[in-house]
Amino acid sequence: MNKNKAYYECADIIRARTGMKRFRTAAILGSGLGSVLEGIDKKTVISYAELPDFPLPKVEGHAGNVICGEINGVSVVGFQGRAHLYEGHPPQSLLTPIRTLKMLGVEVLVQTNSAGGLRENLKPGTLAVITDHINFFGNIPLTGENDAAIGPRFFDMTHAYSPELIKIMKRCAAEYCIPLKEGVYAYFMGPNFETPAEIRAMKLLGADLVGMSTVPETLTAVHAGIQVAALSCVTNYGAGISKTPLSHEETLAESKIAGKKMSELIFVKHARGQLKGTPVKIATVINFPHGTGNPAEYMETAKQALESGADELDFVFPYRDWLNGNRTVAVSKLQSMSALRNGRTVLKIILETGELPDLKTVREISDVCLQTGIDFLKTSTGKTPVSASPEATSVFLEAIRDFGHPCGIKPSGGIRDYAVADRYLSMAETAWGKDMISAANFRFGASGLLDNLLGGLSSLHTENTVQQDMKNISVSPPFNNTPH
Repeated sequence: MNKNKAYYECADIIRARTGMKRFRTAAILGSGLGSVLEGIDKKTVISYAELPDFPLPKVEGHAGNVICGEINGVSVVGFQGRAHLYEGHPPQSLLTPIRTLKMLGVEVLVQTNSAGGLRENLKPGTLAVITDHINFFGNIPLTGENDAAIGPRFFDMTHAYSPELIKIMKRCAAEYCIPLKEGVYAYFMGPNFETPAEIRAMKLLGADLVGMSTVPETLTAVHAGIQVAALSCVTNYGAGISKTPLSHEETLAESKIAGKKMSELIFVKHARGQLKGTPVKIATVINFPHGTGNPAEYMETAKQALESGADELDFVFPYRDWLNGNRTVAVSKLQSMSALRNGRTVLKIILETGELPDLKTVREISDVCLQTGIDFLKTSTGKTPVSASPEATSVFLEAIRDFGHPCGIKPSGGIRDYAVADRYLSMAETAWGKDMISAANFRFGASGLLDNLLGGLSSLHTENTVQQDMKNISVSPPFNNTPH
């Protein structure tokens, strides 16, 4: 077989196995990030080994599978892992995967990789969109004979990473409240990590990120007329910036954490499509789950949430600071979050009452929160052994009554049946008066309760009656708020 034409046969195999004739979008998933596409619809998995002349990855974290399917009705093909030149593959072998995409009709390629950060704001765990790259290595896939049917001998790289796709990624990140940086990616062939001197040189040349992949695929895709976007998961600082020795194990560990963020970013359009036309509002949890987050990071997340139009912020109170005697620090963090929001955003404070030692502490923190001008007191994230309790809820109700300023309450976690919910409602009616209770100031954070209520309705009514009852529920307190 003519190896330069293997991509034609690869495309035919993928079409035959999937029943799909054309794919609009593709993704190449780097070290430890192959799980990003696991949840797509109509999924078909094909091993690279089944495709002629497809280079096989030899590095841990690169599964070596093609995953095909749909996201929100859009056909997608993804590569779980990539081959690298440092593994001994001939440069021209890297043509096959990208040109297979070209034969499948792909117009947009999204790449992910693990990278080193060269700037203080690009620390491990950060996601960054690549705006350009630096490549001093001439050993690239496009050397040798040119296939004019794919692209021209000489081609422009001014916008190698599509400005339009970069804008879309930033907008999606903001909508999903994911902090997203940007930077120039410096390509090194590997397999060794870079030296401190090389890192210093790259910083002087304007690089922000460094890694051992992505650029060969970008060059091949641009040559083929495919638009490219690339996301880096920063897994470590570049050599010499941190005193910690670099390792591939560190890369895999950090990339697994970032995989969830990338999934959210890549699938946000799918989620938006599913929610279109519904009354569901957007609430963002900040400082989750234990109130111990880095203030700079969660404040940035909150800012992006507000800029994208989030309706509500759920802030986990830094209760561990409080319990460790750092009350001033805890209050300062609370005040900063309150000052950040605009007048339209609802601010709910999660006290994690099950982690507090006694009801006296619950009352002390409740009073501090009320003095800050919040909108809701919420018992729990639902991620601790003890969530909502009648005792803590009673303290909330008394604190709000004594404070005399309107504030809502949200018992959350572990409320699964009507009898328990009714107990909480009765407590609120006793403390505030029946006429004062509405969805504006009383909510449940209990998806299990909603499931049980709807399940009970379905057993009592016909389908049409159930639909009508659900409409009635949606406008009757205390359930006329959007579920959160």
